[in-house]
Amino acid sequence: MSRLERYLWNGVLLATPWLSYFAIADRFGEAAADRLYRLFVFMMVAALVFAASNWFAWLMAREVRRVLTALRLQTNRAWKWSHAIEPEQMTVGSTRIWVGKGVSSNQREQLARVSEALAIVGEILPSRLERMRRLGTQLAVAHNAAYAAYFPGANALVIDPQALAESPAVLASILVHELNHALTSTRGTVHPWHLRRMERLACLDQYNFAGRLYRRGQLADALRIRDLVAGSMQADTSFRTRWKRARESIDRRARTA
Repeated sequence: MSRLERYLWNGVLLATPWLSYFAIADRFGEAAADRLYRLFVFMMVAALVFAASNWFAWLMAREVRRVLTALRLQTNRAWKWSHAIEPEQMTVGSTRIWVGKGVSSNQREQLARVSEALAIVGEILPSRLERMRRLGTQLAVAHNAAYAAYFPGANALVIDPQALAESPAVLASILVHELNHALTSTRGTVHPWHLRRMERLACLDQYNFAGRLYRRGQLADALRIRDLVAGSMQADTSFRTRWKRARESIDRRARTA
């Protein structure tokens, strides 16, 4: 909760008793308002207590974010159109992938790596592959603001074409990371104040996957995953940065469309 929000909601809380008094006085007369004098005093004391504890401000800030999140999820449900990726469904091996507009021919040749990555997940951590099947998560390759992202409303795991340049093992770790987000999202934890905690859990899952690769002798892949995890934990999640990344992904799509 920002300082501005705290001031705003506490100001609303403290102003409510006074505004209520003047509203009744204006409608029914000062005599009627004076008969409720004790009620207004009680309301003012209660407002002061709640303002001092920041309870009301915290509650309102959280609920406003809940409404905004619900709107975002509603937009996610139409992700094929709202993100202007105009995907076509392709079958690569035994894997169905939604391929977005702007994915170049060179990148389309790399789509097989998604199937290879899923095979590695199934070999090393089969429970995560079973999770994807149980949740019915769709796979898509489309220009995105991050290497990969899970869209809760659409139950879609979207991989940016740039991530296809990674080795299948590294790409498998990215799928493991996002499938962790898929699990936590289905448990009702989609809220901005939960994002950092959910990201830590997903990064821990990805890091443990890197450990399994390391024990198999895949040192280079394990070190690359470690770097990706460190980048995720230190990522700038401010609105301005996220908007800039979104614009860059749109520009990349426009250049290759």
